[in-house]
Amino acid sequence: MTSATLLTRAVGVPNAAEATGPLLRARLRMYERALMVLDLTIISLAVLAGYFGRFNWVVEPFGGGEPVGSQIPYPVVGPGLVLVWLAFLKVTRCYDDRVLGHGADEYRRVTSASLRLAGAIAIFGYVANVGVARASWP
Repeated sequence: MTSATLLTRAVGVPNAAEATGPLLRARLRMYERALMVLDLTIISLAVLAGYFGRFNWVVEPFGGGEPVGSQIPYPVVGPGLVLVWLAFLKVTRCYDDRVLGHGADEYRRVTSASLRLAGAIAIFGYVANVGVARASWP
């Protein structure tokens, strides 16, 4: 279930029979903003869970230190990742009013955009030889 599906009843997505013109556009903008806030919250929680899950819930990096053996400032990269992820969802038209709250195309767009971004980040990291922290299993 995507964020759009959760908000469909809460915000009340207008359909063509309900309203036309400025009222319809205003309601769609309100719905899109609410959806973006919900996506921001979910993506932020996912990035935080990934960060704390990887570094075993150590809050030390927020006090000025870095995870052992890492040159990447993860507390800075995390919020950047959140913003890039949201921008990528917008660029790949996941917030298009023709698909919000309607059918499987909404799920396909969000999944496709997220996987493409993950692939682009992985390729960039490989090409740029960025030493990303990897989990070590005991």
